[in-house]
Amino acid sequence: MEMAEDLLQLYIGTKLTKALFSMPSLKSPGPDDMPPLFYQKFWHVVKSDVISCVLNFLNIHIFPAGFNDTIIVLIPKCKLLQSLTHYRPISLCNVMYIIASKSSR
Repeated sequence: MEMAEDLLQLYIGTKLTKALFSMPSLKSPGPDDMPPLFYQKFWHVVKSDVISCVLNFLNIHIFPAGFNDTIIVLIPKCKLLQSLTHYRPISLCNVMYIIASKSSR
């Protein structure tokens, strides 16, 4: 059983690494104020914690408070803003949540 867990961590680690490094480094941070650049630069330090967190999320559906917090921001589409249709909503999610969702596909 221990070998299976090791293989799963290796597989998830590879997927997480791919997901993280496919993100633009200076992409707008979410509610946690951490851009992907932080995780990319310190991946060697945070990798095991990220893997553990994502495995808990995927296997037993437990994740830390605020893990899936998202900020919705309205970006103007035109100069004359008279209704909500003149805005484009974008979601600013926590990087950890984005990494988990990309790696679970």
